[in-house]
Amino acid sequence: MAFIPGPYQMYITGGSLACVEGNQSQNTWTISLNNLSNSSSWVHADPTLVGPLPGSNGGFTYGNVADYDPNSGLVFLSDTAAIYTYDFQTNTYARITPAQGFVTSIYLSGAIDPTRKLFVLVGGCPLGTCGPGDGVFVADISNPTYFGCDKRK
Repeated sequence: MAFIPGPYQMYITGGSLACVEGNQSQNTWTISLNNLSNSSSWVHADPTLVGPLPGSNGGFTYGNVADYDPNSGLVFLSDTAAIYTYDFQTNTYARITPAQGFVTSIYLSGAIDPTRKLFVLVGGCPLGTCGPGDGVFVADISNPTYFGCDKRK
């Protein structure tokens, strides 16, 4: 889930749906926070969605980490296998890493550092022991069409 300030929207993708016994979903949804009320509805973005979907190249659709980057105006998302961008204005995804190019676990949290232009993911290390895909992951997002990353434990 990520907040997109310009259009004042919340964004969510993937997850595990209760109505289908916890199976993964690749759906993308947004909701306007303008005049939000109990009758406000999430908008299913998939009917006009363009680009490769998170979770379609070996990643999961649950345990995703997403955050909005004010420099590029894009949401960056890690699906445990790759990093994607989502452009709300064009309803478009782009995968900016190779498939299996940013392998993490589903137990991470993350945020974008807009000053350093980094997407930082951390977690999954109970009692100081990190398993595969856990620890600290840093992606350089200064140029969303070029990818650089570093994994640190």
